[in-house]
Amino acid sequence: MIVMKFGGTSVGTAERIRSLGERVRDHLHRKPVVVVSALSGITDLLIRGARFALHRDPASEAGVRELTGRHNDVIRELIAPGETRNRLLAHVEAVASELRILYTGVHYLEELTPRSLDAISAMGERLSCEIVAAALQHLGLHARALDARNILLTDDSFGRALPLMDQTQARIHELILPLVEADG
Repeated sequence: MIVMKFGGTSVGTAERIRSLGERVRDHLHRKPVVVVSALSGITDLLIRGARFALHRDPASEAGVRELTGRHNDVIRELIAPGETRNRLLAHVEAVASELRILYTGVHYLEELTPRSLDAISAMGERLSCEIVAAALQHLGLHARALDARNILLTDDSFGRALPLMDQTQARIHELILPLVEADG
């Protein structure tokens, strides 16, 4: 097994995601597990939106629209019309709705806690992993998106959390290894 980690630039555009897929295809014999970051610039956009919300600046909504637009554009370029595209577009809208709720909470509470900021910052990865998995499937590769929140367990030091290695390793054995072995 090989873990292939792709940063934001590698998933910044539909073309780069296609290229990522070809790189994964080249390593199929090594049973790749793919880990992706948010699309290029998305984490900064999310954090900026959180700060706008904290200061009761309506620009936070413009950030949500930009997030939605960028992801929808990538989806439409990568995935042909149909069930998969519709599912991904609905996922983007669901995450955007959740983001609006978090921004509203920050706005009304006038507080941006490390825990809130962690939840907001992770939304880009939640979107990109689904898109990349669908793109890999579209290329004929076996792929499944897994939510890192169900695998990587950390302590409660929000903003600077440390992984709980024993619990995380157990989750990897429970959730990831069976998928890798079944794809053999």
